[in-house]
Formats: sequence, structure tokens, C-alpha cells
Amino acid sequence: MYRASDRVAERDALDRLDAIGTELGIQDKTTAVAAELYLMHVPVEDRSRDAILAACCYTACLICDEERSQTSIAEAFGVTRHVIQRRWKHLIEEVGLDSPGW
Repeated sequence: MYRASDRVAERDALDRLDAIGTELGIQDKTTAVAAELYLMHVPVEDRSRDAILAACCYTACLICDEERSQTSIAEAFGVTRHVIQRRWKHLIEEVGLDSPGW
């Protein structure tokens, strides 16, 4: 859970998420899910911010059934695909869903 003030404090990150979501053609609903995931996992260190944003975006795409590759999302956020690979399963399980078996 997060506080309402977190949304204000993380405005820059959320704006970046919205901009990249638009760039990738991701639906607003999916971007909103990614924002909620991000706010539940705001990183302590600034250097982790893009990694968490990318992982939340990919996870939201899985949850909302929007096909996007890890590579395309990673490139848009300026991180490696491995960053997403290390984080997405944990995020999806944390919201109470089973990770895909593929």
C-alpha cells in the first residue's frame, strides 16, 4: 500500500511512465495498473527507478493482456531486458496472481 502523498512525490516518474506508455501504444488502463504497481514498489535509490518502472510496465501489460516484449519496454526505459526478467515474476505474484508457466 502507498500514501496519497507518494503519488505527488513520484510525479516525475509517473509522467515518464505515461509518456513511454503513449510512445509504445499501451492503453491508459494498463498504464494506470503500472502506476499502481510502481507506487507500491517505489525504490529507495534513484538509480533503481527506471528498472522498477520498466518491470511494472511489463507486468501491467501481462496483467491487462497487452502483448509487449521485454526488449521493447526495456529499450524505451533505457534498461536491459534482464532487469525486467529479474523483477516481473515477483511483482505479479505480489499482487496475488500466478506467474505464467512459459
